[in-house]
Amino acid sequence: MLYCSDKRNLEGNIIRNIIPRNKRIYYDSANDLFFDQYHQIISVKDRVVVPLSNENSLREFYTLLKNKGVLFTNGIEDIKKIERWYEYIEPNRKIVSFTSKDLNDLSFLTYLIELFGNSDKVCLSNKHKSIATDMSILIQGFIPLYANSSERFLLSEKIEITEDEYGPIIYQVLIERGKLINLSRLVETKEYIKIPREVFSFIFDFLDSLPEDFPKTFILRVASTKSMYELIDLKPLEKSDTMTKIRTNNQLESSQTLSKKVNKSYINSVHHLHFKM
Repeated sequence: MLYCSDKRNLEGNIIRNIIPRNKRIYYDSANDLFFDQYHQIISVKDRVVVPLSNENSLREFYTLLKNKGVLFTNGIEDIKKIERWYEYIEPNRKIVSFTSKDLNDLSFLTYLIELFGNSDKVCLSNKHKSIATDMSILIQGFIPLYANSSERFLLSEKIEITEDEYGPIIYQVLIERGKLINLSRLVETKEYIKIPREVFSFIFDFLDSLPEDFPKTFILRVASTKSMYELIDLKPLEKSDTMTKIRTNNQLESSQTLSKKVNKSYINSVHHLHFKM
């Protein structure tokens, strides 16, 4: 599988940090050619490719690649499923999807109040960011930043993420065709931090529970809580160009050092990366 961007420089893109160099290619629109990271021309015909783009140009990039004979692991409809993962995968917390216009509907407001009460522990998020808020602000006037938006939002119970001396314990996971490819601790330090085996177990159980028709290539984030690990969200790799702009400090550990008790059928390779949030 290859990951194709429409630009050579992937500085700040998470793919640059979690995908091996030999799997990253780019499209040169000026010459209508595809190049690998060593600037060698390659053919993409009949190759499985993940397009890397943004919200505005992704569909156009899909069309271009399809006309070049590319095969896809996710189609446009699969991307929509990943973005609305909560409709297919039951989370451990309450989640409601809505638009700002829904807040003009009294019955919908009543539903939110019945579901969340007057909680000050809710989280409002869209495709790009997430903020902690409380129900009174949401009900009385929404959030000014989002008030006139027609896009879809998620309102959910806030996850009480545990912390250690390095900060909040959050993991970012690359799943490629149902296999764990990369497991990363989101952390600022350059020190190596061992990832508990329980995190692997949580991820493997999650993969086992996926609906048969749910896409098998995506990014997921997992948080450590006082009682368990909890799924934060899923993101389509195809929109990684606008997903996260971060610097990283790479620290790798061979998957061969994992216990034999870990299900190796899920793992191609595991990279422990420390991301600066």
